[in-house]
Amino acid sequence: MYGADWIKYYSDGCVRFDADGRLHSRVIFTDEEARAIVDESHRLGKKVAAHAIGSDGIAAALRAGADTIEHGDGLTDELMDEVVRKGMYWVPTSP
Repeated sequence: MYGADWIKYYSDGCVRFDADGRLHSRVIFTDEEARAIVDESHRLGKKVAAHAIGSDGIAAALRAGADTIEHGDGLTDELMDEVVRKGMYWVPTSP
């Protein structure tokens, strides 16, 4: 009713460490659904924050074109390189 400056969506949930030592997560939306959230928000002139803790959710948010990664505990060097390459921001949280 009063408008919003940012749209935040949950890219992932159910975070866990796997045998590979990486922090993984269950992705909430398909790539098409997440891209629709981002595209529609951008069409309305709004930025998109992706709640993404595990590496899977972070990768999904990167594919969707979100503007920020919120939390990002599962960032790997490769994912961080992609964040930088796309000009995104990482908004970390402390334990």
